[in-house]
Parts: sequence; C-alpha cells; structure tokens
Amino acid sequence: MKTTLGLSVFLALLLTSVGCSDKTDATPMGQTCENEHLLETYHDREGRVIQAIDQYWLSVAPEDFNRESFSIGNVLVPTTPIPTALRINGLQVKVSGRKKSCYGLVTLPSLRTNFGHKIELERIEHAPE
Repeated sequence: MKTTLGLSVFLALLLTSVGCSDKTDATPMGQTCENEHLLETYHDREGRVIQAIDQYWLSVAPEDFNRESFSIGNVLVPTTPIPTALRINGLQVKVSGRKKSCYGLVTLPSLRTNFGHKIELERIEHAPE
C-alpha cells in the first residue's frame, strides 16, 4: 500500500512538472535560440526540398541541386512545416524568408553532430524546371 501511494505521489509530481519551461522561441526540434539574429533574407530564391527519414528541410545552395546527397552546412529548417504537396525529395522550389543565426536544429541517429539553420518562411512554392 505504501509503495502504491509513493508511486502515485511521484507520478503526480512528475506530471505537474512536465511542460514547465522558460523557452522564449521554440524551434522545430524544441531547441531554444536565444539572441539569434538575421543572417540573410531570401526573395524567390531557388531551392530544393531535402527529405531525411520523415523530416523535410530546404537547401538554397546550388551545389546541392544536382546530387543525391546534401551538405549539412546548407540545411535550412523551416519554423513552419513545408506544405504536404511540396514534400518531395529534390523538388525545385522558390523560397522567400529569413535565415537566422540559430544553428544545430537537426540531429540524425547516424550522425554525431547537430546541423541546420533556422528559416522563417514567408512563402514557398513549386518552381517548375
């Protein structure tokens, strides 16, 4: 009986503390980007959709356009999800938005590093080749 009561109290304390955070700017992967600043603004910039596992990112680096892989330094992680219709690996898109200094938003199980700059998308649309 004491064990059950103790577990119940522990569980109640645990549940009431979940979700308490002082984060001011939650990124897609839950990382906080304090003191970030604007690095670059894009207006109808050519880009490509990148798919890795079940995540979708962007690259606006021409060296990533005509190959199967991508450079992790070129990955842009949108703060809002890429529309479902555009979630096609390698799809050519036009991107408008703000690239921020916040870096390290992505971690893949096979890599031992974080990568990806935050991008606040204003607009993304398919750009026929």
